[in-house]
Amino acid sequence: MKSKILRIILLIVLISPSINGQNTEQDFGVSEELLDLIHEYGMMGYEYIQEKPNLDSAEYYLLKALNLQLSTPGFTINDRVAANYILLAAVYSMIFNNKLALESLTEAEKILSEIDPTSLYLASVYTNKGNILYRAANDVYKTKDYYEYAMNFMIRNGYQYT
Repeated sequence: MKSKILRIILLIVLISPSINGQNTEQDFGVSEELLDLIHEYGMMGYEYIQEKPNLDSAEYYLLKALNLQLSTPGFTINDRVAANYILLAAVYSMIFNNKLALESLTEAEKILSEIDPTSLYLASVYTNKGNILYRAANDVYKTKDYYEYAMNFMIRNGYQYT
């Protein structure tokens, strides 16, 4: 079940055009080379999670991408930043560092709530918070609340499977 959820999160991150290196007009003034480097670091982090399991390297590259995103003047904090936080949370979750996983998901949630409160990424944030709370605290009530919130969020925003 956990690996299925992780695959869904990673698939969502990969298919998003703004994550896959396509620049937005909001990043005007940021060099193309820097945007490409940020994208490359994010993708390397993903590859080290999914294809070449090495969580230390995944964490390293995701943190490098986030540091560049957050410290570059003119770079807009957007869903690309949130996606890197979600991937970083997946790394922390896999090594059972629940505190850092929840912190990363909370950062992603803050960003997404500000830029797009209907983003599909929010459903994965809520689901993963539920997973972590269940594993860390065995709190079935909070876990259930997060799962129901994620499901209702997806239905309310039209993310239903056909």
